[in-house]
Amino acid sequence: MPASDRDLLQRFTRQNDEGAFETLLTRHGPMVLGLCRRLLHDRHAAEDAYQATFFVLARNAATIRRPEALGSWLYGVTFRVARRLRTSAPRERLVERLPDVPTAAADPVSQVVWRELGPLIDEELHRLPDKYRGPLILCDLQGQSNADAARALGCPASSLSSRLARGREILRGRLASRGVALSTGLLFDAIGEQALASASPALVQATVHAVALLNAGQSAAAEEGATPSALALAEGTMRSMLLAKVKVAAAILLAIGLFGTAAALAWHRPGADPVPIIAEGGGKQDKPRDEPVPGDGADPAPAGQPDPVADLRDPLRLPVRDPQNKEELAFRKALVQRQSLDLG
Repeated sequence: MPASDRDLLQRFTRQNDEGAFETLLTRHGPMVLGLCRRLLHDRHAAEDAYQATFFVLARNAATIRRPEALGSWLYGVTFRVARRLRTSAPRERLVERLPDVPTAAADPVSQVVWRELGPLIDEELHRLPDKYRGPLILCDLQGQSNADAARALGCPASSLSSRLARGREILRGRLASRGVALSTGLLFDAIGEQALASASPALVQATVHAVALLNAGQSAAAEEGATPSALALAEGTMRSMLLAKVKVAAAILLAIGLFGTAAALAWHRPGADPVPIIAEGGGKQDKPRDEPVPGDGADPAPAGQPDPVADLRDPLRLPVRDPQNKEELAFRKALVQRQSLDLG
């Protein structure tokens, strides 16, 4: 059984195994180069984007969260690299145009799809979540069987089939909203062999050699196997990826801060809901936060009933507990004299 993408990435990152990286490049390179050609329509630009994509992989191999979905990750990086090159490169540089159709004998549907709809399909495929994009890339672009794709993604075959069907449905709906009424299967069939493009052995070996030098910290020597534009493109793409991660983290922190502030304001705002208290019998009842203080504007006790507030203010109102207690009688007598002096 061939080694999985996870195993190959671990061998490359932990043992600096160039053979493992070359296997990854051979396995995913045709998909990467095919996408570069569809988006750029220029042979040299496509090869620069191809190399830049694998330079980004070499620098980020140890931080990929889901190595089993490496094909989907590479597709996203390739799309970002090609879009960056397409917007930054001068149009005069795109001189060696690729053929507009896969072969001279291609049928009219294939010609239209390749010329007009290929980049559109890639754009909508790139927008899909990894959960659906991975199965589509493995099965519809790389031509793997459902069993092989499920094994590569580390999921049951039934889950792979449902994700594949759902991904095709979403993709077909998005394309229909943009005026493309063909079925997804027909669209991928029309692209045909241009979904994959074989890199020349020289390009593969040059890329592997440059990655080995970069991994050893020899950035200047890496130009022996890579063009300066490919190295610059990789650096720019990695900076943009890092900036995107920082923006996401900042947005999450801002959302948490706003939520905490709103919760604090809601907790301390005046007139908040009454606080539930435990009543006799274990039930809950609401008790207002601000109760009137007895004797401070509160209603007096009904007639004929003791008034504890008034009793506290005038101890003489309290009944004599023990008429035989001389100390209590002396205390009450002293209070009477004290009041007489105050009134006088």
